[in-house]
Amino acid sequence: MKFLILAPYESDSRFGQNEALYGELSMYSVQYSWKLIFETLGHVALTAPSNVIDSLLYKKLDRFKEYLFKINQKKDFLFKKINQYNDNILYLMKDCDALIVTGGFSLIKAETLIKIKKSNKILIYINGMPPFLWLTENEKNSLMYYDLVLINDPTHIKCWEMLNCKNVVALPMSSYDSRIVNCKNKKIYTYEISFIGSLAHHTYANRVDILKYLIKNQINISIWSPDSEYIYEHEDLLKHYMGKIGRSDIAKVYSESKIVLNIHAISMPGGGNMTTFEALGSGAFMLIDNFMPAWLKEEKEVVKYNNKEDLLFKITYYLDQDKKREEIAENGYKRVLKDHTIMKRFEQILELMRTLKTES
Repeated sequence: MKFLILAPYESDSRFGQNEALYGELSMYSVQYSWKLIFETLGHVALTAPSNVIDSLLYKKLDRFKEYLFKINQKKDFLFKKINQYNDNILYLMKDCDALIVTGGFSLIKAETLIKIKKSNKILIYINGMPPFLWLTENEKNSLMYYDLVLINDPTHIKCWEMLNCKNVVALPMSSYDSRIVNCKNKKIYTYEISFIGSLAHHTYANRVDILKYLIKNQINISIWSPDSEYIYEHEDLLKHYMGKIGRSDIAKVYSESKIVLNIHAISMPGGGNMTTFEALGSGAFMLIDNFMPAWLKEEKEVVKYNNKEDLLFKITYYLDQDKKREEIAENGYKRVLKDHTIMKRFEQILELMRTLKTES
């Protein structure tokens, strides 16, 4: 099969490093990674990235219409670029079997999707975030035309269905990619407790509350986050702040940590964020708040905490249980390699596509 992959141009906006330069497809970008996987599985994949500035400006057209109305010249120029980009997509799709669009990509228009569907192509939309956050009006209006919608958190299924999505499947794309996360070290521990993630947005308020609680209770935690300005306003967090971090360095931190702390955003009650499988794939022991039982075995491959008091107790306990901690980490590592690699995810996507073809 031949695929066209559309995704935001930036490589990883969570951490602010390893960004793709203008006109350059970074090895850490979604397009580059997924293109390699399809080719490894014997398929052909094309990418048609547009500079991230275009995508961000298009979001502004949705969210700040009054402001942009005052600068009609810039708005008209941007609309012209968007139309040209959609014409290019239609041209590329003549030779493709399926289109894959990821969340955060706002440039493709509903009428473009309609034209592609008339040619009996398969349309797939992938988004790990809840639909009530971040989606532009253009994205919401386009969702009904996709044949398959893949999400991370199964608790969001009904929310996506309320936006007229059909065939919504919880299949976390936040899986382990050995090409990026490939550092398993069981002998050297540089950090006792590590946390990597965003903090500034209101959906991360629980993270801030838990981190402050642990710090107050004398837990030696190391924090990496893109939200440096926010952290500089909080003296207690700042004392534990290690800076920003790029995708290429995450695995090293995880593998050199006795405990990796995974605190999901308030908006992800079912779990499935990037840390879930990347930390385990780095050979780390992880304390986690939310995950699906079908993904991992509790107390065997990962340890769940119920609240911040329970988390404090389990941190104290497992720091003194080296053998037990490392046994659970090893089990989690093996489980991720077996069931949660990015390659496995794309094999599952291909199977879902075969099912769609059979049903049609």
